[in-house]
Amino acid sequence: MGRCSLEPSLPRTRQGRLEFQRFRYWQDINNLSYQDFETGETEIPLSEEQKKKLAEALETKRELTWARIRVLLELNKKTSFNLQKVEGKKKGLKGNRTAHYITEIIGDKWDSLNESEQEMLVEDIISYTSRKGLRKRLSGRWNFSEEEATRLAVVELEENHANLSLKAIKNILPHLKEGKIYSEATEASGYEVVQPKSKNLDSLSPPPWIPNPIVQKALYEIRRVVNAIIRKHGKPSAIRIEMARDLEMNTKKYKQFRARQSENTKANERAEEHYSTIRKENPHLKLRENISYQDKLKYRLWEESGRRCAYSGKSIGMTELFTHATEIDHILPYKRTLDNSYMNKVICLSQENREKRSKTPWEAFGSTPRWDQILTISKDFPLPKRKKILTKELDGIDDFINSQLNDTRYISREAGKYLKSLGCDISFTKGGATSWLRHQWGLNSLLGNSEEKNRDDHRHHAIDATVIALTNRSLYQKIVHLIPESEDSSISPEHGMEVPPQIPELRNDLSERMESLIVSHSTNRKLTGAFHEETAYGIKKKPNGELGVVVRKMLADIDKKNIVCPIIKEAVELYVWQRGGKTKEAMKQLQEEPLLHPKTGDNIRRARVWVSEKLNRNSYWEHFAPWERGKTLRILPYGNNHHVEIIRNRKDGKYESRFVTTMEAAKRARRVKWPIIQTDHGKEWEYITYLCINDTVSIMENGKRNFYRIQKLEPSNKGVVLRLHNAGTLENSSEQRRKSISVLMRDLEMKKESVDVLGYLSAKKN
Repeated sequence: MGRCSLEPSLPRTRQGRLEFQRFRYWQDINNLSYQDFETGETEIPLSEEQKKKLAEALETKRELTWARIRVLLELNKKTSFNLQKVEGKKKGLKGNRTAHYITEIIGDKWDSLNESEQEMLVEDIISYTSRKGLRKRLSGRWNFSEEEATRLAVVELEENHANLSLKAIKNILPHLKEGKIYSEATEASGYEVVQPKSKNLDSLSPPPWIPNPIVQKALYEIRRVVNAIIRKHGKPSAIRIEMARDLEMNTKKYKQFRARQSENTKANERAEEHYSTIRKENPHLKLRENISYQDKLKYRLWEESGRRCAYSGKSIGMTELFTHATEIDHILPYKRTLDNSYMNKVICLSQENREKRSKTPWEAFGSTPRWDQILTISKDFPLPKRKKILTKELDGIDDFINSQLNDTRYISREAGKYLKSLGCDISFTKGGATSWLRHQWGLNSLLGNSEEKNRDDHRHHAIDATVIALTNRSLYQKIVHLIPESEDSSISPEHGMEVPPQIPELRNDLSERMESLIVSHSTNRKLTGAFHEETAYGIKKKPNGELGVVVRKMLADIDKKNIVCPIIKEAVELYVWQRGGKTKEAMKQLQEEPLLHPKTGDNIRRARVWVSEKLNRNSYWEHFAPWERGKTLRILPYGNNHHVEIIRNRKDGKYESRFVTTMEAAKRARRVKWPIIQTDHGKEWEYITYLCINDTVSIMENGKRNFYRIQKLEPSNKGVVLRLHNAGTLENSSEQRRKSISVLMRDLEMKKESVDVLGYLSAKKN
């Protein structure tokens, strides 16, 4: 056999499930060793007889626990195995799960089939998309009973996730069965294992795939910045990363952390056991083969809530728990707080979750008799969770910050792994150390007069980066050792820490650099975002013949002055008058007391209201009725604006702006195959440039050119909203400029600037 390389390809093939699972457990068997409890001898490999006995057991078992393996191999109860510490094998070894599930249904008939027939049977089970057709095939071709055929037709077999092709697995598997370890088996099969690429690269290659999109984007940004630094300054000898978390835990906090981890692990194990039992005893529920993360989380929340719904107090049975009858709810709505932490989740009945909607418990149930019941139930929850349930006014700031910190911790960890490929010295510091040094060196006042860190200015990141770069391992360790003495994980001069000397002229150099630094913003020119809003609007003719825009809304959410139907409008006004004329209070009561239609007597829950008294067809996407040509069935407001094209009249020099929605840009790119940026606007118009959100521009103010980013496009007044390039918030009105594009171009000499990821101006790009 000629030699060829083995490179991981990660196929998700539907074929070769039996071979893959045998390949998996034979690898484990040949790598397995144990420690003799009596003699103390370690790394004792299995004998040929023990390997054969273990393989026979794994062939028809879903999994063998380590306790069962000790009994099977006649070893002492206290014997430990080397693979027990491997992730995914802490409970035991996985067997041939495909053979196990089929054997559970057809029994000895499986053993009567040869290997080729077994492969054909598995192929039939996973290939048929129609269960009716599969049942017919199983009873006709394979002579299974009606019950056996029905159960096989609905069985869920484990998916394949192999790093090798099916051909390679079939070639290597016989050598594994002979007792060879993987490297020896591949060598004997004529394959050459490709060694991983050198971890001393000259630049960063594309990052690995990460399931968290925020972390994935951060790694790509790291690649852009680091590779830009390498191109300009050469490869660094050391890289220091700040971890966004507290400094080292003291002993008390560490014990609490370990206790929580242990409790969660035990709860997950209980969830797996109960899920497996329920699945076997209730086949009609059609539960998936393996318990999911969400089901484990459901179980933990279920135990925490006393096995009852957090909002109604109704008891939840274990069988009901793993079905669609129950749901995990965010106590404080995720859309409003971005808090996806465990302390913001409870278990509840699906019906209660639908009634709560995107509201806090107080907003949904605070004015109902149920609130007292919720208060009683909440007493059993941990204090942080109880506080969320009792929250009456929601701002979401603290929850948003916690969410961002969790993502930042994840980013820091993955960045460390990713940057190791450069072969540099990678070290880590913590935010507490950076904060303390920045304060002691007096660098906070560089961006203001306060001694507190100014987070409203993006340039504070550059100061942090400077401090992190100057924090070597020895300095960091001195700071860390002081933390156990402080219960609140803070450092003060009383701890005896001498402030390390600052580099001469550091403050002056940083101050000069802050003045000339331009913050680089990531411009999104992709065709992403909503093409139009989800809510459908309608067109209605007014008494004067003009067309207006209407939309249907819940009565409790509308202004009675804008109601279209005069009958409903009059009824609502009467309803408000009867309740003292207080509009807001009366409209809220409509949620509990439905209004009756004066003529029909039906409950009125929604009504059409005027959105605009004049229809501007350029602002809406029209959906035409298929049964009548030219008739508009409904309209939907356009979503995001993709860019604005700035042009100038060749005769009088006046500037004009053409705003392009994301839908229009998509049509140009995908349907008519035009460039997204249209530069030809006729002979009388000269194309100048285009602007997207977050593009950097400069304008002349008081004889100085200042830099801004595009914060918002405003087609209604043919203008844009500018925000200072270094502004970290949107609250400061002095950092904002709202002007028409013609004024910006004519009077303020606006220019589009190109800033690279390192903050350097480069050639202008239109």
